[in-house]
Amino acid sequence: MKKKKSIALAKVLWSFLKRKDLPEKCDILLAPGFIDFRLAKYDAQLILDGWARKVIFSGKGTSQNDILSRPWAEDISEARKFAEIAVSLGVPKEKILIEEDSTNTGENIVFSQRMLESEGIIPKKIMIAQAPFNLRFYLTLMKQWVGEKPGIIMACPSINFEEYPFKGFSMDILINVLVGDVQRVIIFSEMGYQIPWDIPRDVLEAYEELIKYGYTKRMMS
Repeated sequence: MKKKKSIALAKVLWSFLKRKDLPEKCDILLAPGFIDFRLAKYDAQLILDGWARKVIFSGKGTSQNDILSRPWAEDISEARKFAEIAVSLGVPKEKILIEEDSTNTGENIVFSQRMLESEGIIPKKIMIAQAPFNLRFYLTLMKQWVGEKPGIIMACPSINFEEYPFKGFSMDILINVLVGDVQRVIIFSEMGYQIPWDIPRDVLEAYEELIKYGYTKRMMS
């Protein structure tokens, strides 16, 4: 019964954190790395379908939490691993930029903007492709991007909550990640890392209940 209730509560957080816009042609696809190879394949398809002129894969990876361990053996960054997958699927190397120093969402944005500027690219419209629980990336970009903000299109694979878990990323891990992301939406605006965002009462209640159930492995102290 507890597991069934936890899943119902987690779906409330999933719906709150998911931001998906209709696709539009953009100057740049900003693709943060993650441990989910489906995202790399999704990124590649967006480029192959012509939705963006170039893609910047971003992210060294993080060691903040063992529950998000990498599923590959090579000692390479998430960004480079995603780039390798994209090339294997037919994305031309000249369409790819790799930023592999960032270790968190804020650095994904700041370091990516710096790399784009070094390439002489000032994008007017950016598509951000991430996992479906992607609200925090949008909020952070709106705060951390220096200068005039580009138009932002949020993209994510069409994977529903029940389908999202994969090898190495169980339903238990997913729920912990969702709780951790809601916590960051709450506290990071107070810390000046992202713009504030209204959190509905039902989301807060679901979040607090899941904490009581012990889903705290991805929370910040």
